[in-house]
Amino acid sequence: AATGGAAEGLAESVLAILTRHPMEVGELAACLPPATAADIQSVLTRLEEEGTVREVARLGRRFWTASGFDFEA
Repeated sequence: AATGGAAEGLAESVLAILTRHPMEVGELAACLPPATAADIQSVLTRLEEEGTVREVARLGRRFWTASGFDFEA
């Protein structure tokens, strides 16, 4: 599990990606080795509590995105 500075660096990387493109947890983990899906989920939970990211259900899938990103209806 990512801790301390590694967790902060992972959070910054996750946010940088989600600012550009919504992704699922597994997709983020594939983009950010050696982070695991559990590491990513932990970071996403923290960022969601801070109001930085949000989870969106769309087309039967669950994506994470930066809070300011809007989907077309």
